Amino acid sequence: MSELYYPEQWGQSQLFPAAAFVPNQPLPLLRLTNPQQGAYKPPRVRTLILGIENDDNTGQDYVLRWRLSVGVGGARTEVDFDATRYSRVSLPFDECAVSLYADPFAGSTDTPANAIQAFAFAADGYAEQPMPGPIFSEFFDLVGAATANFPLPVGANRFRVIGEHPSAVTPFTVNTFVLLQAGGASVRMLIPGLGATPGVGDLLGVYGSDRFIPIASGATELEVLNVAGNAQGFVQFGLDL
Repeated sequence: MSELYYPEQWGQSQLFPAAAFVPNQPLPLLRLTNPQQGAYKPPRVRTLILGIENDDNTGQDYVLRWRLSVGVGGARTEVDFDATRYSRVSLPFDECAVSLYADPFAGSTDTPANAIQAFAFAADGYAEQPMPGPIFSEFFDLVGAATANFPLPVGANRFRVIGEHPSAVTPFTVNTFVLLQAGGASVRMLIPGLGATPGVGDLLGVYGSDRFIPIASGATELEVLNVAGNAQGFVQFGLDL
């Protein structure tokens, strides 16, 4: 991992061998530092372009994620989002660090079976972010009456559920619901997988579009509730970066 001071643009590419991946252990890729010289100035807006090539065809019981740490002066924040072939993020920062890690599904220790090619590119200036923007995906596999709970990731302000439809494990039935909660108690929102009018006001209707569902103010976690049958899919959180 290298460092560069006051760049106008800079990139880093690296081939991570499969053996380098340990569950939830970040692998550094890029670091951008700007040492303080004199009084602090407003940070420059920069655009990050990130991407991976993953040829793993063994099932992939994991999600590859970016970990982005950015800061201005002494303030720092950290956000994680899915690593795809191409992501673009624009935001103001003086310093940043980008790393890659494998997040196995619940109950799994799976990591990439093949090497992963990754790249990150930083440049000064703003580039309009394509929709849906950075996302953070969580997998659920519910058998019978069961629940899966997910704390809202940093930056999440919307969500949707994706899965197979129709199938034996579809999440789009009258037996599956999504609840947005605050502190595991009060319900801020309850949405059925399949409503009285299919595709209207339910998770299926959102799945069949390019839309997300806004997250209710004050919510801290999302729960997928299944009351009968099986339900399998992903919750995708849209992040506001």
